Amino acid sequence: KKYRVLTGDRPTGNLHIGHYFGSLQNRVRLSKMGVPTSILIVIGAILVLGLIYLFMIMPRIWQKPEKSPHMGVLYAHRGLHDNHSDAPENSMAAFRKAVEAGYGIELDVQLTKDNEIVVIHDETLQRVSNGIGYVKDFTIGELKALNFNKTHLEYENVNIPTLREVLQLLKDTDLKLNIELKTGVFFYPNIEQMVVDLVSEYDMQDRVWYSSFNHYSVKEV
Repeated sequence: KKYRVLTGDRPTGNLHIGHYFGSLQNRVRLSKMGVPTSILIVIGAILVLGLIYLFMIMPRIWQKPEKSPHMGVLYAHRGLHDNHSDAPENSMAAFRKAVEAGYGIELDVQLTKDNEIVVIHDETLQRVSNGIGYVKDFTIGELKALNFNKTHLEYENVNIPTLREVLQLLKDTDLKLNIELKTGVFFYPNIEQMVVDLVSEYDMQDRVWYSSFNHYSVKEV
């Protein structure tokens, strides 16, 4: 049979069944041509499940999330530099200026032809140096012979840094480092493990975090 739900103490039609729901113990009167009892049971079950769910997530609402040690840290992007003064981007001069100012450092790493980890943003050389071509096609010796002062000619001779040189600079400080793996264009084989191993060699795991536009690299580290 189908029933209509009526509440209250005054009768409003032909009443047949009375029920009590939960701790409220409200009398519910059912009349013909109303809502089926099965739907009432489903609605009640949904309400109970909703209350259970709220009870389970409430601790997350009032508990503060664990704060990352990197939150609130100021980072010098590619070192402390700009396009008009200071020092060339991703240069040891820019990194030293960041250290002097007390900033963390963000930098970009790629692999040379002979698998040395070097610090440079572009996959090509011509924007920042007097070289032409891809970083991956040069050995570390060939790259060190180039001048990376193209954006700041007031610097007479700027060498491309290696990641090892930057870690050595930061080792005796408490500054943090964001290493971006430049694997969005070229996927350098095993670069993730090589970088992690080098960071571990300097015992700086708790001061370094990794980023990349290639989610496979992020997954690897």
